[in-house]
Amino acid sequence: PARLGTNSTGALQAIEKDIMKIQYFRRREKFFNRPVPVDADPAVRLEEVMAHRSGLCLYNETYQQAKIFHLMGDNDSGARLLVHFYAFLFFEDWKSDL
Repeated sequence: PARLGTNSTGALQAIEKDIMKIQYFRRREKFFNRPVPVDADPAVRLEEVMAHRSGLCLYNETYQQAKIFHLMGDNDSGARLLVHFYAFLFFEDWKSDL
């Protein structure tokens, strides 16, 4: 979210809800070889990010107030988190993303 506190995720949740109404294959095709400008509207940038995803884990007030934020991996799956955690973040304010 662009700001901290209660109801700070409301706008992103509304955008996600609208995006999820679009069929998966149409979301993928919309952005193939058509990148979105870095300073585009958050709804458009988030739609591009979600083109290959099925949902969001929003950095809501609970996470904002947590003293520790741990990303747990599933050792049994053989998958590993090899990229820094910030590579998966979406910033509503595009300037924070630079």
